[in-house]
Parts: sequence; C-alpha cells; structure tokens
Amino acid sequence: MKRVLRYLRAKRFEHDLSAEIEAHLEEKIDQFIEEGRTPEAARANALRQFGNRTRVAEYSREQWAFVPFDEFVQDLRFACRILARNPAFTTVAVLSLALGIGANTILFGAVDQVLLHALPYREPACLFAVTSRSANHGIEPMQVSAADFYDWRAQSHSFESLSAYSSWPMNLTNVDEPRRLESELVSTSLFSTLGVNAEMGRTFQPNEDQEKSPFVVVISHRLWQEFGASPQIIGHAVTLNGSPATIVGVMPANFAFPSPDVDAWTPLSLSAKNRSNREGRWLSVIGRLNPGANERSAAEMDIMTRRLAVSYPASNAGWSASLLPLTEQLIGKARPILLIIQAAALLLLLVTCVNLANLLLARGTSRAQEIAVRAALGGQPRSSTPATARGEPFAGGPRRKSGSRCGDPRDRTCKETGERTHSANQRSSHGCFSCCIRRSCNTGDRAHLWISSGDPCLASRPCKPD
Repeated sequence: MKRVLRYLRAKRFEHDLSAEIEAHLEEKIDQFIEEGRTPEAARANALRQFGNRTRVAEYSREQWAFVPFDEFVQDLRFACRILARNPAFTTVAVLSLALGIGANTILFGAVDQVLLHALPYREPACLFAVTSRSANHGIEPMQVSAADFYDWRAQSHSFESLSAYSSWPMNLTNVDEPRRLESELVSTSLFSTLGVNAEMGRTFQPNEDQEKSPFVVVISHRLWQEFGASPQIIGHAVTLNGSPATIVGVMPANFAFPSPDVDAWTPLSLSAKNRSNREGRWLSVIGRLNPGANERSAAEMDIMTRRLAVSYPASNAGWSASLLPLTEQLIGKARPILLIIQAAALLLLLVTCVNLANLLLARGTSRAQEIAVRAALGGQPRSSTPATARGEPFAGGPRRKSGSRCGDPRDRTCKETGERTHSANQRSSHGCFSCCIRRSCNTGDRAHLWISSGDPCLASRPCKPD
C-alpha cells in the first residue's frame, strides 16, 4: 500500500527524502564541529563520509517504489525522447510496424473466424452436406432435385434429419423504402437440423411447407434492426413478391446460414408437380447424422441412389451421392486462399521486422560515441542495489584483488594515502576507471580523471597527484 501511495504523493516523497538526507548531513556536521573542526571542514568531511547523495536517493527510491514499474517508465521516457529527436526514423519505424501488424491482425481475424472457430451450431461435427455427382459432369459436386431430396428423406435411416435450401431473392414492398431481400427457401426442419432456435418468436412448424399453408417468414437480426428493432415485430405483415407474409420469428445476430448476406427465410412450399420433378437440380441438402452412423451413412446413400437409378433411369442413371462435412461445404475453396494470404502477411511482417532491425543497427552505430562517453563516465546496467551500497566500484567495474594496481607509469599517487589513480589507457584496458573514482582521496587539490577521448575532467573528490 505504501508503494502505491508513493506514486500518488511523489512530490511529497521527494521533499521528505531530501529533508531526511539533509538532516543526516546536519547531524554529522554538528558532530565534526563538536570535535573542533571549522564549519567548512566539518561539512566537507560530512559530505565525504555520507557518499554520493544521488545514489543514496536512488537507493531509497528503490526501497519504497516498485522498481520494475519505475524502470519501465524511465525506459519509456527515454525512448520517447530518442524518437522525438529523430522524427524521420520514428516515422519510418512506426509506419512499417503499423503496416505489418495491421495487415496480420485483419487477416488473422478473418482466418480465425472462418477456419479456426467451429460453426455456431449444435454438434457441428454431425452436420454433413449431401451432394449429387454424375460421371457425365465430372467430379464437381452438384445440387439435388426436389424429388430425390424427398425420396432420400423418406428412405434414410442414418440421418436424424435432412433439410434442403435454395437461394430465392424476393422484393419487399408495403414499407417506406421497398428493397430486394436476399432470402432462402428452406425446409421447415432446417433450423432444427442446425440446432438453432429463434431469438424472438419461433421458427417454422412442420406443416408450414405445404402448398396451401399460410405464407410465413423468419427474418435475420440485421433486417429486424432495419425495421426499427421493435419487440412487436412478431406477427407483423409484410409483402414479399406481391404476396402477404407474416413474420413469425427473428434469428440471433450470429446466425448467418448459408451466408451472412441472407435477410430472410421462407418455407420450401412446393406444388405436387415440383415435388416430383427429377430433372431440375436446384436444391442444396444438409443432414444431421445419428450418433454412430458415420460409417454406414455413405453406404446407405449409395444404396438409395442405385435404387433410384433403377426406378428412374431417364433422370437418375449414372448419378450418385456423396457426403461432405458442412464446414468444408461452407468454406469451400476459401481455405487455401485465406492461408496463402495469411502466409503473405506473415512474410510482410518478417520483412518489416528485418528492415526495422537494420534501422536500429544503423541507429546504434551512430550512437557509438555517445555510449562510449557514457561508459567512460561510469554508466552501467541497472541493479536493484546501488554499487556504493554494496561496497563495489562506483561505475560497475570489475572488483580488483587487494594490492592489485595498474602499472602504467602515468598513474598518479595520492600523497596523503598512497592510493593511486590510473591513466586512460590502463582504465580502458583493465577496467580500472571505477577504481579511480572510488579510491580518490583528499589533500586539498583536485585530481584529473581521463576519459577515453583523452579530454580531462575534474573529479568530484579532491586529490593531488605526484
């Protein structure tokens, strides 16, 4: 809880931290003054014993704050500053990533919806499309005649139910804006075959596909919204192809059979003549298999088609029937096309990442001098505990054994304590730069520290070279 309050009271925390550090210094200064030192010398000794105030403050913040979050915020701010200083690089990188990620997101959404998700029907694995095939028309599946469909439904024992449907656009009138509806003629058992119920009202009853039955219609959720989404839509009369029809149900929003464009479904009410027609093949047929009937269903369909070929040789000779999972029937040839497009999008993302990596490498090369200066000045990777608090070299350099010294003749020795600082060459080759800072001493003068470029800078601690 305290860590959370720290973020809510950041300014107060910083003020309290500064006040506490100053209180420690004042206490130490008072102690040295009591020992007889001047105020200036007392303050200098207190600051030297206290150590690096910035590092102590950082260590205190780490104890009170959630370090990973703080580091993430710092990295984010630093990244934003770097990107803001290079608008051209930022624009190219952002646009490249947006193109690659955006294309993959859109295409994967389509692949996920079409290929990876199961059909939104009850036990979709039991749903099969039944198609006709003829040796005279090649291997392409074809639609079924009305007479064959009714014979199959009457003779089949492997299917729990068989249903037919066919696209049949209709004109919607007696409304403010007449329009053409994408509608389907369907068997009254279609919705029960799919295992879907109406969201409002009901679906078709078994006797509503008779020739003299009242004209009823089930509408899609989208069309219901276009009608004003009124709960009183059930029983409302509309005119389809000039005939009055009664709306008896509204389907759920996720129901889209056989395609998302369908606006309405009406019963497949055929006359006796059309029911006995075997020449016109215009119906699509689906069925739900009984449990455990997968193995014998194909054999049963083969027996029925042979029987019909014998009974009606003029129309059924050479025709057979085949079963195909409904998922394959609805997706059809879209699967390989979607997979190819998705693969192309992934390749585009890979090329984008490679190009961005090259840009980052080029950017890193341009910052080589900056990074070298940062390292020479004591830059180091983050650690949960400051180097000074662990008793390690300030700049993160390697810990040296006792008595180990760099042997460069340009090294300088502190007259008061004998500690040595090291030249730039030794610091760069042996990693002794941290020792130079850590082993500084106080004789009243200022020591010179050397960075890799050869330019001198003044140390924060006094030291007098030989």
